[in-house]
Amino acid sequence: MTLSSPLPAIRGASKVSPLNSQQGTPTSSTSQQEATQVEHSQDQRGTNDSAFQRSAPSQALPVSIGMPACAEPTPPKFDPAKQWRTTTKKIRQAQQAQQAFEQVKKVSVIDMYATEVQPKSHEGGWLTMAVWAATVIYLVILVVEWIRAPATTQSAPDWTIGRGPWPMSLQCHATSGCLFSNRLTDANTLNVASRADPEHRNTCLRIPYNEALEVDVVFSIHPYEGISVLYDPTTTDETMIEGFGVSAASQIRCARKPDGSWDKGCVVILKSQAGPGLSTLQYVETENRTETGQAKFRREYFLKVGSNNGTIQPRSTECVPDPSWRESTQSRLQMSSFYHTVLVEKDDFWLFLWGTAGGAFTTFFQVAGLILMAYHVARAIHEKRMKSKCQQDCATSETLPVQQPQV
Repeated sequence: MTLSSPLPAIRGASKVSPLNSQQGTPTSSTSQQEATQVEHSQDQRGTNDSAFQRSAPSQALPVSIGMPACAEPTPPKFDPAKQWRTTTKKIRQAQQAQQAFEQVKKVSVIDMYATEVQPKSHEGGWLTMAVWAATVIYLVILVVEWIRAPATTQSAPDWTIGRGPWPMSLQCHATSGCLFSNRLTDANTLNVASRADPEHRNTCLRIPYNEALEVDVVFSIHPYEGISVLYDPTTTDETMIEGFGVSAASQIRCARKPDGSWDKGCVVILKSQAGPGLSTLQYVETENRTETGQAKFRREYFLKVGSNNGTIQPRSTECVPDPSWRESTQSRLQMSSFYHTVLVEKDDFWLFLWGTAGGAFTTFFQVAGLILMAYHVARAIHEKRMKSKCQQDCATSETLPVQQPQV
């Protein structure tokens, strides 16, 4: 007997096994159970069938009994074009990642901090101790040498035109006094004349006997400009050369002691004498960074006689001789066209020690590294030879005949 139902067709349903036409019963026990369950379900629904039939479609499809209500989902359809685009995209991303890695790898080639892992050993420990000991001994020797080494001196000439002014102590040695003037113009000194003391420039001053005047020295290209001193040569004191009435003071470093050492900060004043005529001033400026006090910075003037003609040149002075003098002479002082700067210094101790310590330690460390490498190479060769010899001995022992003990 074939059963039918007014229920709408269920998607994915299938037919049940056919009934045995001869016996009128299902072909199997499973078919009988399924038919019984269907009849029992229809009896329970009762009156609900009519309502369900009203809401169902007009044409009802037969429902097969004996199969599950849901079937397996349909697999997605394979799209070759989509698969090709996905694969191409992944390959492109992989290539970009590889290119980025290659760029980073190029930078890592210059890495100075990369080190190979080397296990610690007794040999390396002893060599490290030797490196530190050698570095300390080397530094002690260098410090002693640094203390004993003299300071370095650097001397450099420079033009005086456009430079200055430079102060100088000028002293009068004539008992009758001296008349001082300093004629200067900006046009002949590259505007340096205006920086000189205005109280001493282009005017006449009287300097009493044995007194000193701090004057400004400036180089001028005009032959009649510069310092001029008028005095009576017959009244100069006994400390001067006969007829010389003016002196320029210089700060000179003290002489060495008999044992060759210097007195720190010691400066002595020496006076260069100027007489009638024209004298050239040679200026030396010394900066000694190893000294203290006045010795750290000194000014020295050295006079060179150019002419002994003491006749007064009116165009070179702002003064006129004193009528009470028995005689009158003129001493002219002009700055040389160049001067010297001297710098005396020693290397800074801590910079010297730091740089030397680093260099010495690096050198000893590299030498010890070479020794350690040579030791490991020799050890590897020795072990390889011993291993080869052991293998040969073992092979020889295996080939020897075994002697049977005699009874």
